[in-house]
Amino acid sequence: MLDWIAAALAAFSIYGAINIIDKLLRHEMKSPMSLVLLMAASESLIILLALFYGLEFPELPILLLGIAAGIAGPVAFIPYLEALYAEEVSRVIPLFNLMPVFVLILSHLFLGEVLTTVQYAAFVLILLGSILISLKDGRGFFSVNSKVLLLMCVSSLIYALQLVFSKVLLMNVEFVHGLVLIGMGYLISACFLLANGKIRTDAFRDFSMSRRHLVVLFTLFSIIGGILFYYSVMHGIPSLVSVLSGFQMVAVLAFATAISLWYPAILKEEVTPRNMALKIVSIALMLAGLALLYL
Repeated sequence: MLDWIAAALAAFSIYGAINIIDKLLRHEMKSPMSLVLLMAASESLIILLALFYGLEFPELPILLLGIAAGIAGPVAFIPYLEALYAEEVSRVIPLFNLMPVFVLILSHLFLGEVLTTVQYAAFVLILLGSILISLKDGRGFFSVNSKVLLLMCVSSLIYALQLVFSKVLLMNVEFVHGLVLIGMGYLISACFLLANGKIRTDAFRDFSMSRRHLVVLFTLFSIIGGILFYYSVMHGIPSLVSVLSGFQMVAVLAFATAISLWYPAILKEEVTPRNMALKIVSIALMLAGLALLYL
């Protein structure tokens, strides 16, 4: 059986690649809602698993929880995009680290989750490293305005609820059937967005102007990353799965640096010595936390 920590790290590495693709697509798409629709439509394709494994419906509360988990993804993405338009990226991204804290609280309250001392130490080390690696230069983070803080609190809380909902769902149904129910939630979100005339018109225009291979890669990576992520949620500890999302920034840094070196015309990532030193310390803290999880 695939180790849930390895599955989570693989999932967040793939999500890191999606972040790079997302950055490239943002330059080609005029409407941010087109990205939300692309994300919802991509994740909804996972319901095709029902063609091979059939469709199994659990009791109504669990069914609704699974669909809600799918709907939560696009809903959480919207305030995040609003925050990006209101503030610098370097001040917005670190606020995503609120999500593991929310998951820690919600998992304790609703799942009865209690970490060991070593696991708490790992959680703190990885979270601290995640915050540091997502800072651009260590300055300006604490001057973020209250509107952006509120938007990111809402986004992080919804993502935390999505993870907890998914855990409850996957505790009560088989893995594939759980994925299908979550995919239904994403499909409902995509249909709701398409029902809006302006969003639909903007999306068709943006998709026609975007590079097809980027859209295909975004979709493919979303499906593979989603399967690995929900596998880790099913077999792992929610709080620790959520804090491992910090390694997504490590993947983004690695991919962005590699592309900058070999294909600077596509993406240019400027790294100062001060910034690189901060990244190295951050990764060291995160690796120390990861090592503790394997003790």
